Amino acid sequence: MTAMGENQGRPKTPIIETAAGTTDPENAKSGNKAYLVVAATLGALLLLGTGLSGCLNLAMDIVLSTAHEYGETYDQPYYDQFTAPEGEGDPLDFLNDYINDQENTYYDNGQQRLDDTQSVMGGKVTAEDALGSELAMYSSTIDAALAQSSYANAQQSVRDFVRSLVIADRDASSELASSLHSAAWNGKDLTQAIDDAEKKADETIKSLQDAKLPEVAGGKAKEVTESLESGRTHAVERWEAIKSELETLKTSEELDSSTVSDADKKVIEAAQAAADDFADAMEDSIDR
Repeated sequence: MTAMGENQGRPKTPIIETAAGTTDPENAKSGNKAYLVVAATLGALLLLGTGLSGCLNLAMDIVLSTAHEYGETYDQPYYDQFTAPEGEGDPLDFLNDYINDQENTYYDNGQQRLDDTQSVMGGKVTAEDALGSELAMYSSTIDAALAQSSYANAQQSVRDFVRSLVIADRDASSELASSLHSAAWNGKDLTQAIDDAEKKADETIKSLQDAKLPEVAGGKAKEVTESLESGRTHAVERWEAIKSELETLKTSEELDSSTVSDADKKVIEAAQAAADDFADAMEDSIDR
């Protein structure tokens, strides 16, 4: 029997493939081709990575250069408004003056909105028109009048108390805006919508009145507590003014727009007074 015949008669050895290698005898005939393919692939990836890195560095240089130029051109005047001119007093006093200016702007904008509304309405307005507009009961909240910077560094208990009342006021106002706008815009029963809004006002008044004053530490604890109590009182007054305005709008007859504007003004004034009291309380609570 020839060698070829012997090989044909033997059972074929199974080939085993693993991650480490193979028992296939044909593998020995592959030569260096596989290594050359791997080397070429790695080289291409290296070149691609180098190119991308260069592009990213160039892009970052452009962004940083532009940002620097923008900062020199536009940012400086913004920061200048918080910086007291040299020799003109304490920078903190200058910042407080700036905040007060912003609060006055809030009140002035609210009053301007009322004046504009009265002018557009031409002296007469229906309840539907008024409720469908942006009344102060919707937008002139304590939260809108209270600068967020007022919360900084205040005692935790004082800050939490103020925040709870501010959120209750804001959320109730949003609920009124949603329900009354819907009724006014969609031709629903305004009387029922106003009745529901008055119930919400009563609930909010009770919630504010029941809010327990926090324990306050420090040398100005008495002043802080008095300011918190006054702020809570003004918050209640805001909702009493809202309820009074709702009662005024519960009519099918046209109203003088000045009547609506005057009612709105009381809501704005109460919100601002509450915000001022809460800001004073948090300022006095800071441990200096």
